[in-house]
Amino acid sequence: MSDARFDSQRWRELLSDYCNGEVDTAQAEQMAATLRDSRQARRMYIAYMDLHASLQWKMSSVAEKGLPDISEGAASRRDDSLAHTIAELLDEELRSESETPVDEAAEPGEVRCEPRKSRSGKWDHVLAHGSESARASYAWPSWVQASVVLAVLGAGVWFAQTTLLPAADVASLTDVVDARWRGGAEMVRVGDSMSPGTFELTEGRAFIEFSDGTQIGLFAPAKFSVVDASRMRLDHGRLVGYCSPAARGFVVETSHAQIIDLGTEFAVEVDHSGVEVHVLDGDVAVQPSSKQRSRGSRFELGAGQARRVDEAGAVEVIDLAIDRFASIRPLAGRNLIVNGDFEMDPPGTVTPHGKQTDIVDVDLTGWHDPAGKGTAIAYQQIDPKIRFPRPGRDAVSPSHGRNFYISINPTTIEQTIDVSQLAGPIDARRVPYELSAYLGGDELESATVEVFARFIGAGGKELGSTVVGPVTVEGRGERMGMWKRAKRGHLPFGTRQVRIDIVTKYGGPLEQIPDAYADDLAFMLRVDDDVANGDVSLATDE
Repeated sequence: MSDARFDSQRWRELLSDYCNGEVDTAQAEQMAATLRDSRQARRMYIAYMDLHASLQWKMSSVAEKGLPDISEGAASRRDDSLAHTIAELLDEELRSESETPVDEAAEPGEVRCEPRKSRSGKWDHVLAHGSESARASYAWPSWVQASVVLAVLGAGVWFAQTTLLPAADVASLTDVVDARWRGGAEMVRVGDSMSPGTFELTEGRAFIEFSDGTQIGLFAPAKFSVVDASRMRLDHGRLVGYCSPAARGFVVETSHAQIIDLGTEFAVEVDHSGVEVHVLDGDVAVQPSSKQRSRGSRFELGAGQARRVDEAGAVEVIDLAIDRFASIRPLAGRNLIVNGDFEMDPPGTVTPHGKQTDIVDVDLTGWHDPAGKGTAIAYQQIDPKIRFPRPGRDAVSPSHGRNFYISINPTTIEQTIDVSQLAGPIDARRVPYELSAYLGGDELESATVEVFARFIGAGGKELGSTVVGPVTVEGRGERMGMWKRAKRGHLPFGTRQVRIDIVTKYGGPLEQIPDAYADDLAFMLRVDDDVANGDVSLATDE
């Protein structure tokens, strides 16, 4: 296999299964061939085994317990030298390693942020399996290198003078809110680079950006591992991930399933009994873990969908739980309104009755609708008598989907965005916002729709607001359709939440349904380096 044909995703899965003792004879032969033919595979193997060994070293007392036999379970299913040789000689290395002084300052179970200091060196040479020993000047502890050497030897692979490099930084800690780490305050600081390793957040919230651009928010208590630039593991706790199209393919591993980003915003919660996956936008793929694949294969989830995979591998449909993850959503540079395009739900049905039109509404994911009057309907209506905005004929958002918003009666629907993680920059007037929406109505109908952003303080008091719309009959030239309106400004001092309201009003007493429409709502923030001066609020009509 050439490196051009090397499947890094499949290789990671094999390495994970190998460390869990789940590799059968055919997979062992596949690993041997891959190691022999691909230099990239050998390098990934070395990095992965170093991480695996480091985690075992840090999470247990090696001197008392020893490294778990990574071939346990696999050896009973096959008879190859790969696992047996590693098991035998790791035991020997561990006996000598047990005399190595241990950091007495570390508490039991403590995880250090700092990567192990490496010493430069190369493999001197590798001799034939089982006949002679390998001599090396070590870049990592001898028992780590033994696992690498022996696995490669057991696979029948000969490679010499391979330089062992320290793990590269693959992520950085971008922000924290009241965060405490197991191991003390010195564990990790905002701005620190993060190398592969395991971390435990005991209080507060933490926000991480990976090298591929993926943003992760974590809520304590949470134990997680940074694996590489496009992969992490969550052992327990809650996270929200935002992956741009460029970061497509980011993987969150859990004990019960792998969550694979397909360009989206998603949330994950792991406890002892299973894992929940909630999709706020875009799509993800969920792959049950190797022990559970007999219960079900990979499946995909779209925006507004949520599933739970239990410890036995059973998949259960659950309700989307946005509020549970609101405080750890990565905020800057993206639309924070959930279901602002009204595409998470099937459209309501529309039926003409003489001069009237009956609409059966649907519940809108992400929106609180006390009166139950707001709904989404489709642009394309089967009955030609029904007149609503039609793409290609009327003005609509260029990024429109299937649905748009309408209300059956005058009403207000709302949702709340938690921005407390940006408290410092907000109070320094460093967080500008933009609120935008496509708004409009029927030709001569005077009903209106407006979208408000209300800025709420820590005590629940409204500190100010901004509004886009309405687009009146005169403003749209007595035409049917929707036009973009936007407002920009800076979040006021003390803002900790932003409430988005969609307010629809009748235009006159004879209207049966307020023919006012909305689509593609967006509320976006960014964090500036400089403090804003003067009045920065402004309105634009586009």
